[in-house]
Amino acid sequence: MRFWPNWVKKRMNKKINFADLVNIYKQTKFNAKYTVGSLNISTDELRLCIINIVNNKDESGITLESGEIELGNNVTLHFIPPKLKLGQLHVTFDDYLKNSKNRIKEANSYYILSESYYNKDEHHPQHIINYRMLLRLISLFKESAAYLDETNCELVFLETNVTKIPIIFDAKNVQTLDHEKVNNFIALFAQDTHRDQKLTILANTIKSMCDTKNKDSAFAYLINEIPQLNDSFNKGYNLYVSGFSYDKILDQLRVAKIEEMGKIHKVFSDIQNQILGIPVATLIVATQMKLATDWDGQALINTAVVLGSIFFTAMIMFVMFNQWQTLSAIADELNYKEKQAQTNYKSIYGDIQKTFKSLRARIHTQRVVFITLGFFVIIGSFLTVKFYFFLTPYARHYIFG
Repeated sequence: MRFWPNWVKKRMNKKINFADLVNIYKQTKFNAKYTVGSLNISTDELRLCIINIVNNKDESGITLESGEIELGNNVTLHFIPPKLKLGQLHVTFDDYLKNSKNRIKEANSYYILSESYYNKDEHHPQHIINYRMLLRLISLFKESAAYLDETNCELVFLETNVTKIPIIFDAKNVQTLDHEKVNNFIALFAQDTHRDQKLTILANTIKSMCDTKNKDSAFAYLINEIPQLNDSFNKGYNLYVSGFSYDKILDQLRVAKIEEMGKIHKVFSDIQNQILGIPVATLIVATQMKLATDWDGQALINTAVVLGSIFFTAMIMFVMFNQWQTLSAIADELNYKEKQAQTNYKSIYGDIQKTFKSLRARIHTQRVVFITLGFFVIIGSFLTVKFYFFLTPYARHYIFG
């Protein structure tokens, strides 16, 4: 039996800390599964550390598989995660993220075996830098939400309906995160100016983007589409600064569209009765004329009929011209309103442009209808006059001498 000096016994029985475990992890050559590894005891300090850790295997999670713990020897150790109060041990970063608490807050102490990475190392890989930036973004999301349910790892938004967005992402999402764009987005909330309103707009933007997505993939979609999140937020904020809300603008636009459609429709409906009389006043009226063998009573009847047709044609052309002018005035007003929208709501003009296109298309259709009707009126009047001179041959001599 070997007897240890008192100072050695004190070193062997000292309290274990995670830094001691990390010292062992970093010097061990692991197998493919990272469950067993070999270690060369190169220093007496390391030897004493191993003895202390093995003697406290319930806490450290490290047991001696084979070999003598002597200076210069190789020993084989078996590894399982230590007590959580010491720190977290994971094979991969993905394994680390499977712990839901690690997706909302970084663990105080953890070690990734496959990367030989300790979170208190001086240098950090890019995905760890991205991970910490993502946690800052989640903290911002937490401020915009009603609360963060840490038990279920969910952002909860309360309004008309309760919206829950589970914070689910993996190592790939972290690796592909655009660090600079996330940092710039977070910087938008650094100032106190309108901060509460910004958080409200952010909450609405998050809910809108995640509304049609699968619940479990919504958060990953959100962090993968930071440019879209940024654009949608800026649209809402720019409208707020202008004293409006995005929904309010769209509601006003819907009302205006209905009003403009009504005006355009009224241009045609106001004269539809006169339009229905076009066939009667042109072609059908010609059937009332009969052959006049001389400049007699029938000739006078034919003349009265054709003059009435010409008068009606002149009136309908005047009315149609007047309505054309009204349509042009509506088109000018629409162009003016569109220019105003481009200036005042530049950030969302792309979203509302289709409304103006729809109204312009309706105006174009009305103009085509008026041109077509005008063509038929002229043709009808021409045929009526032609029938008149055919049935009243003496009229030519009487009128033209």
